[in-house]
Amino acid sequence: MITEGNVGKHYTQLPSPCLLLDLDAVDHNIKTMQDYLNENTQCKLRPHIKAHKCPKLAHLQIQAGAIGITCAKIGEAVVMAHAGIKSILIANEIIGDDKLKVLAGLNRYAEVMPSVDNKENAARISYWAKNIGVTIPLFIEVDIALNRCGVRTIPEALELAEVIKNLDNVYLKGIQAYENRGDECKNDEEKVQYVQDTVGFAIKVKEALIAQGYSVEILSSASTGTAKFTSQLSGVTEVQPGSYVLMENAYDIKKIGLPFKQALFVLSSVCSIYKERIVLTAGEKAVTIDQGPPVLIDDPQAKTVCNEEHCLVDMTDKLKHYKVGDTVLLKPAHCCTTVNQHNYFYCIRNGIVEDIWPISARGRCD
Repeated sequence: MITEGNVGKHYTQLPSPCLLLDLDAVDHNIKTMQDYLNENTQCKLRPHIKAHKCPKLAHLQIQAGAIGITCAKIGEAVVMAHAGIKSILIANEIIGDDKLKVLAGLNRYAEVMPSVDNKENAARISYWAKNIGVTIPLFIEVDIALNRCGVRTIPEALELAEVIKNLDNVYLKGIQAYENRGDECKNDEEKVQYVQDTVGFAIKVKEALIAQGYSVEILSSASTGTAKFTSQLSGVTEVQPGSYVLMENAYDIKKIGLPFKQALFVLSSVCSIYKERIVLTAGEKAVTIDQGPPVLIDDPQAKTVCNEEHCLVDMTDKLKHYKVGDTVLLKPAHCCTTVNQHNYFYCIRNGIVEDIWPISARGRCD
């Protein structure tokens, strides 16, 4: 049960499975990203909260110097705006009048900026902005890597910009362009070339728009895996990494180029041992496997396989001391989807629960 009575306990006394957040690592990660950008680039930080979905963490990032946040969905933006965050980029298209009415309403007390890639959507945003009496900044999304949302050519961007110019109660604020994680890059040189090839096209779109007289205040891009490199490109004004504050096994820290620490763990318990098989209480409902199986902290080389309710671990020499009832830590392969399975972060420092933070935007897939 989630109660204040858990504050002050050692994390091994908590009910499992549950989600642990190492606050010293969180503080380190927030400072590491912010200091790098402040000291080495002209870029601002607008972290993506789809990783942590927690207003408390978003406020800590802003207090450290972030200019606002990025969201994936209107539902996440609702939670963050209600928590007092004033500058929110939605790095996605918001479709449907029900959601557009919410978007317009949020802009009464916060700057909530959606991405668009077609004129019909821009026109509906204009309609609801005028109907409710607000002005909504728009970002043209440019597809630079993923072959999903976004305009693909400079002429398409120019045409959409002209449409926006002639609509009421909206205006062009910037460009949203996501280059993906760059996982295939083997070293810094390849990562530099990768962002030049991908984000470089978004910069060309920005230059073309400006040349035709359109104002483009912001070019927002970058993941945790590319932020160090994308932030060095002239023309990029802000970066939107998300996973860096928590970290995950799917990221190779050496390829990121910044010394982030693992802050997120799933606490589990040993519920059965038979010969060479260890069974843990944290299955796919507690730690997701969309980017690979979780890693056992006590032995990262141990093979793990998740079922719905259990994590199955092959016995190794390092694990022979395990007994039923022992608590163990797992490192998720993917922080974003794992966090979305939980309602709370149990926040620990030196192993002791310091606070419990609601993950208020979890499940907001709307």
